[in-house]
Amino acid sequence: MTASTAPPGTAAPAASARYRDVFGVPEFRTLFGLQTLQVTGDSVRMIALSVQTFERTGSALAAALVFCAGMLPYAVGGALLLSLADRVLMRRLLTGFHLLRLAVTAVLACGVVPLPGTIALITVLGLVAPVGGATVQGRLPALLPGDGFVLGRSLFTMTSAGAQITGQAAGGLLLAALSPAGTLWLAAASAAVASALARFGLPDVPAPNRGGSGVARETWRVNRRLLGARTTRGLLLAFWLPLSLSVGSEAMAIPYADGLGNPGAAGLMLSSAAAGMFAGNLLVGRWIRPGLRDRLTFPLALLTGAPLLLSPSTRPCRRPAR
Repeated sequence: MTASTAPPGTAAPAASARYRDVFGVPEFRTLFGLQTLQVTGDSVRMIALSVQTFERTGSALAAALVFCAGMLPYAVGGALLLSLADRVLMRRLLTGFHLLRLAVTAVLACGVVPLPGTIALITVLGLVAPVGGATVQGRLPALLPGDGFVLGRSLFTMTSAGAQITGQAAGGLLLAALSPAGTLWLAAASAAVASALARFGLPDVPAPNRGGSGVARETWRVNRRLLGARTTRGLLLAFWLPLSLSVGSEAMAIPYADGLGNPGAAGLMLSSAAAGMFAGNLLVGRWIRPGLRDRLTFPLALLTGAPLLLSPSTRPCRRPAR
């Protein structure tokens, strides 16, 4: 195979990949669509569920717990279950994952689940979500060789940011027109579309490794290997820490906006952060040369939390008298 050719169904490697090269791969388009549906639906579900919880309890802590309920379990699932991404057929795994999202969101939309049950359901989704993400991310290098992978990975991050903007803005508008329950039913509908797209739009790609040891044991073995290498450990921490530290401020957006007397502004606050992610990935992923991109990694990581230093101090979040 020459440098100018690539396997069928993959983008041709190039010194600087272009968006049309990446979107020219049919399977990537399907995965891209799934990513968009998932992030948009999850953003709508998250803001609707947080508002629903705050309306029922009047507690900023309860709203923040519901907002963050899937974060810690996500880390646990990543530590114990990721080897499933190598053992289960991609189409089957992603179809099952989106069906689970559909079931959980539909149950929450019924409005009969108490707060502990709501947190438990979101926790279940948080445990399995990294497996779905790992399945998609593990497939990208085979679909997009060379610099195409960098651009494709950047596109996925941009999609997450853009879909968060759309989902959170739409969630705020929907909550103004519908009840939180009605908004949750629309989020469930997006999960239904995603499960159908995964089932009928993805090829039947064989699982990379059936494996003989237990799922948790194999996952932990690979994680120890990655964390034991200085380079990969640094890259992982650089990716994890800024996101983890920003979740706390995002979780307080709804009670903070309510305390200011404008709860509808929470969607705008959350979507503003996503807009910044979108713009940053567009600029760095597409327009900055690979060599300069590597040199900018550390200073850009340091600047991630700088805007929070300029935020005004918050007063205690109390539910205003009705």
